[in-house]
Amino acid sequence: HSIYNLKNMLDDYAKYFEKPEIYYYIADINDAVRMQKILTKHKPHIVFHAAAHKYVDIMEQNPQEALRNNCLGTRTVLEAARGAGVSQFVCISTDKAVRPVSVMGATKRMAEVVTLAQNSPDMRTCCVRFGNVIGSRGSVIPLFYQQIAKGGPVTITHPDMTRYFMSIPEAVMLVIHAAMLSNGGEIFVLDMGKQYRVEEVARNLITLLGYEPDVDIPVVYTGIRPGEKLQEDLWNHGEELVPTLHKKIYKIAHNGFDALSVTKIKDLTPDYVQSLHEEECKQLIQAIVPDYRPFN
Repeated sequence: HSIYNLKNMLDDYAKYFEKPEIYYYIADINDAVRMQKILTKHKPHIVFHAAAHKYVDIMEQNPQEALRNNCLGTRTVLEAARGAGVSQFVCISTDKAVRPVSVMGATKRMAEVVTLAQNSPDMRTCCVRFGNVIGSRGSVIPLFYQQIAKGGPVTITHPDMTRYFMSIPEAVMLVIHAAMLSNGGEIFVLDMGKQYRVEEVARNLITLLGYEPDVDIPVVYTGIRPGEKLQEDLWNHGEELVPTLHKKIYKIAHNGFDALSVTKIKDLTPDYVQSLHEEECKQLIQAIVPDYRPFN
């Protein structure tokens, strides 16, 4: 999970501040007692909730764990935050939560639902949807670098696959500004311009590194993996994009969930989820997220 690298990075940044207070905890976000103890001890004003299983193809094989961590874990942290008097909760989501075809996307949509349902005057909640963050763990650019460094091949799932891309500074800006702009109950998205063909990105990267695609570095097509879309979306049909005070950030006015979905999530327990078979778990997710269309 790169925890060691993250600690080193934060320790390095801390040198530029006078007496910074940074605390490191290893914990399971489904451990309600542990979450409550940590948040009650420090009483933060804002919680940025970024913990999630995000690897699409792996979560297709482990839907119980995706549901337990991405949805129920979010619910546990929300409840602990409320109990600790947190005034604002920001949940990091993904464009894969929009009309999801993957377990990961559907469980992140459930995380959005449970987050927005907890919005109140005492604790404002909002969600922030990301596209692909360039340079983040598991993103396609570092993978292409590794493949090129080994002499190829560079693997493309489909020649027509497109994705939104954003830089790490853009991602950080979106989260911080969303927290500043939020009145509670919103989903925020960044204007990321057009989607780029993943194949075009790969071939341009090969060229930038001084090689010729298909000559020095072979490019091969592997086929769409379970849970992948050809194109991603940032908002659902029926969701209205509303401008904010920041010209690059929009909020979604209608969050598209109903009370029944919230109740179904509220009634779930980790033990019950773990008792399900893979297909049973996917059927349960689909019952809560009606626009989830499992990959076939």
